[in-house]
Amino acid sequence: MPVVAAVTFPVFLFLLPLLMFLLLVPGCLSADEAWRLQVLLPFLMPFSSVMWFIVAHRLVAHRRSSYFHQLFVFVATAIFMFLMIRLGIYRIG
Repeated sequence: MPVVAAVTFPVFLFLLPLLMFLLLVPGCLSADEAWRLQVLLPFLMPFSSVMWFIVAHRLVAHRRSSYFHQLFVFVATAIFMFLMIRLGIYRIG
């Protein structure tokens, strides 16, 4: 069971930006699933963006990304999500 959890969570984080578009399709998700995704998205999106940055940097630059760049991507995404919530563009729940 711990192996399944160790694999499932990173896969969920990696697919989180793609799952976000399921919220736009009416009737695709049940009400509980849509609510859960709306609540989790602002908190997990910085982690997901760092994972996408690492993968893209590895594929494009063919080298490892520095921790400073990863921190910058995390903080920038967290600030972006905070501003979206603060300005009312994204509503939780």
